[in-house]
Amino acid sequence: MDNPSIDAEPITVTAPPLPEESTSQQEQTITLTRKHSLNSSREKDVLTDVNEYIECAVRRAMGQLHLQSAGRQSFLPNMLNDTQHSGTVIQRIVRLLPGFITSLLSLEGRLYFRVDRTHRIVHDESFLHVLRRLRSGFNGTLQNFADRINQKFKGRRVVTLYVRKRPESDSKRQLHAIDEIEFHYTPATRTFRDKNGREWKVGEYYFSRYNIKLEPNQPLVVCRRRKKQADGTQAVVHESILPSQMIALTGLDDSIRNSAQLSDEIARLCRMSPGDRLRESQQLATCLMNSPAAAGLLRQYGIHISESLKIGQQLLEGDGASFRYFTSREALRPLEGPRGEGSAEPPGFKAPPPNTGYIRLDSVVKPADLDGLIVIYQEDCGPTARRLLDSIQRVCQAWAIKYEDADVVELPSWWDAIRDESVWAELSEKIRDITDAEKGALVLGILPHLEEEQTGVYNAIKARLTCGKGGTPVAHSQMVRPRTLDSLSQEPNVPPAVFSLVAQMVCKLGGAAWALDTRRIHDKPVMVVGIDVRKTEDKTVFVLSAARDELYLEYITRVTIKDGFKDIIEPHTLQAFVKGRVGHRRLSALCRRPERVIVYRCGLSDSQKAAALAVELPSITETFKQIRADYSPEIAFIITTKIPASDFPFQTHAVLAISAIRPLLPSLTNVCVTESEDNRFAFFGCHQAVTQGTVMPTKYEVVHSDNWSLSAGNLHMLTMQLTMLYQNWPGPIRVPAPVKYAETCARKVTAALKNKLPSEKLSKSLWFL
Repeated sequence: MDNPSIDAEPITVTAPPLPEESTSQQEQTITLTRKHSLNSSREKDVLTDVNEYIECAVRRAMGQLHLQSAGRQSFLPNMLNDTQHSGTVIQRIVRLLPGFITSLLSLEGRLYFRVDRTHRIVHDESFLHVLRRLRSGFNGTLQNFADRINQKFKGRRVVTLYVRKRPESDSKRQLHAIDEIEFHYTPATRTFRDKNGREWKVGEYYFSRYNIKLEPNQPLVVCRRRKKQADGTQAVVHESILPSQMIALTGLDDSIRNSAQLSDEIARLCRMSPGDRLRESQQLATCLMNSPAAAGLLRQYGIHISESLKIGQQLLEGDGASFRYFTSREALRPLEGPRGEGSAEPPGFKAPPPNTGYIRLDSVVKPADLDGLIVIYQEDCGPTARRLLDSIQRVCQAWAIKYEDADVVELPSWWDAIRDESVWAELSEKIRDITDAEKGALVLGILPHLEEEQTGVYNAIKARLTCGKGGTPVAHSQMVRPRTLDSLSQEPNVPPAVFSLVAQMVCKLGGAAWALDTRRIHDKPVMVVGIDVRKTEDKTVFVLSAARDELYLEYITRVTIKDGFKDIIEPHTLQAFVKGRVGHRRLSALCRRPERVIVYRCGLSDSQKAAALAVELPSITETFKQIRADYSPEIAFIITTKIPASDFPFQTHAVLAISAIRPLLPSLTNVCVTESEDNRFAFFGCHQAVTQGTVMPTKYEVVHSDNWSLSAGNLHMLTMQLTMLYQNWPGPIRVPAPVKYAETCARKVTAALKNKLPSEKLSKSLWFL
């Protein structure tokens, strides 16, 4: 996209000339005119304003094509009225509405218009029919049904089944998000005021405006449009009252997920090759420039969309040793030991396919004893629990892990035991006996069969044992769904799920399932830190996760909870963490402080990146001086964006034509679309394999100190290695392991612990896996 700008003029004041004789009662009119200049080639601190301004212009231009926005997605709801182009109807249940995902990216003084194809699922039956079907199978009161329905459907997107007539003679359907479903009002009793202040009843309004006679006694759906205020709060700026008869649900739900045939058909129709995605995405840009209305509006803003930019791909192959997995304990000592000429190469194997869900390990690289296991389950899961313990023992024997018979707690009912708190006394006694014997206690629980009970039981166990609530001793916990253990009765051998389960318990107790040779690219001790943030219930949870060793297998995690919604970590919080990690806890391998620090900062919006660099980065560097006046390690502050909305198809020269393909793995994109300045650069990492569509890479914006000496290639290599070290998923993930640990911990704190701090005793373990 070419550089957009609007000519700037100073504020001018125009007023009619005053008469020679005037009194103070005579009114005079003064007109103030201000033209604001926007230039995307200016410094980064104004690029956010430029992006928002230009993105608004582009969305207005897309509106000229009758595309309606829902977040970053744009659809053509009018297609539902067109019998020839009404989307693809599947089994007379749902139809697919094609659309686009769009956003803007600013790099090197340029604005890039990012486009990708998407689909929205529209259900063919009205929402009223859905509610009636659910009510017929519900035995409770109407109030209980209303509470259940509001909890189930709040936030779901719906599309109107009528066509809204707009003043500019444009007719279109509307997409809305459900805020509330009213069962105590009807179209005959619910009133509202239109924009002219006239009061209407919902039934009368739809009959007068659309000639639609609504069914009586139907629930009404309330949709509220909010706008962010200057103080960060959300204010309601518009409220829509929609009859459930006149809207239809969109998106996936259980009715689709539970039908394998329907899910497969939707997946087949949504699957597009990278070439098709690229071709149809380019058509949107072409339509914007060829449409007289859209192109005219863009010209008013000085915007021109240029041809597609061709980019390059760099494979991170090297000699292959950097991405070799090590899973035997014999490999750990050579990996941790000193390096030099003649050092023996530890035995390892090539990385598994990135889309596999497990590794069938013959051993673990760093074992941990399972001699303090407590198994708790409901009595109807007794046979499953016994088979599970037998399988765990067989895996421990195969992996040479110390195992002792587990203590067993059998409950008549999970909910009864939690409600009368009888289970906590028995668990507390067993945990104390294990810890007094200087063993690591781990509670392995089998969740109840009913899915609606599983979340409550899971949260209760996690909150009690992780926070030490109610005097219960702190212990690690591992919960398992009964469905995961179904294969125990079907396979004579130990199923893969049990191998993964044992590996996960080993990691929680301080061990590790696999390792990579991360030290081969470093000439000095390095510490990596991951930071993420999560907001919920008027609170903000910050999590900092730092590696404790040079193989990045052990971590220390610190959680901070603040009132209100915040994006930037307070300096004293960040400094306390850095002091505790660097000032008092040395790297175990070389017994000296790290000489290079790499911080992966996640959870930042575009508007907060500059603030993070202005506050958090100086806080870290200042802490180094507080530790010791002459302590000045190299530091790289890397802003990590997991969903940059940048999909890259690449071209390959086939026999007769050039076709688009997905990037090969592991690879990164750093040609033409990345910044390169003093002390800063950016790159896109393509870590994961995809089976359809295009790769959505992870964006890394690097700001480093003046004394930074690690090459960009080695930083790329380290980042890719860290994506393969997340011990809960073999194969690369979308972000480096420290970031994923921080993200997982923040999610557990908000969802399972209900914004309560975990015990400090668990800060050196991966309790949240």
